[in-house]
Amino acid sequence: MRQQAFSVLGTVFLLAGHCSLLTAQQSPATRVARAASANVLRGHLTYLADDALEGRAPGTRGGDLAAKYIAAQFERLGLLPAGDDSSYFHRVPIISLDPSPQASIVADGEEWPLEYKQDYVLWSMHDDSVVSTGGDLVFAGYGIVAPEYGWNDYEGADVKGKVVVVLVNTPGIKDSTLFRGKYLTYYGRWTYKIEEAERQGAAGILMVHTPESATYGWATVTGSWTGPQTRVARKPG
Repeated sequence: MRQQAFSVLGTVFLLAGHCSLLTAQQSPATRVARAASANVLRGHLTYLADDALEGRAPGTRGGDLAAKYIAAQFERLGLLPAGDDSSYFHRVPIISLDPSPQASIVADGEEWPLEYKQDYVLWSMHDDSVVSTGGDLVFAGYGIVAPEYGWNDYEGADVKGKVVVVLVNTPGIKDSTLFRGKYLTYYGRWTYKIEEAERQGAAGILMVHTPESATYGWATVTGSWTGPQTRVARKPG
């Protein structure tokens, strides 16, 4: 696990209420209109999306170049800095994890080891270098609690200290009358399911992937959730 702080700058070029326009010969409305013209925005996006910035991942050379470029554009527009130390940047603590996990399923006294990347991907939501967990498996449907849809997969289930097993997406993938049908809602996202399992007191969560239910293949999962994973560090407690 690698922990560091890096400079973050939003990619929105006009931050009303957070930055003030300096007095200049042109009126603020004129300068904003020119800065927001289609050709100007296209030029900025062409540079920021270029392969030379190597994806702009946080804490990387490409990410730093993108942040400095945007800061320079803020200064060119005459926006007053509203970041840390009177700069255009905010210091944000992040961690980067590149796990090499081991996992197995034990049933009826027998243990079946699983192969990382081929059978599963795995990551921890803890800011620790080593994490170990285990427990009984409890199936919790789609792992969703959505009062506005009259849906609660955890109702009556005792999952505290256990590992919940849930399906990806929402019931709408099978029944168009539920949720928003095949349109993906936040309830179908992995991040929501992890957050909800944590709220329910579960020790962990296993999400069952199929290309049909997820609407994308396993290669997308391994491409997104293996290798270094960078996110904002959690506050203690």
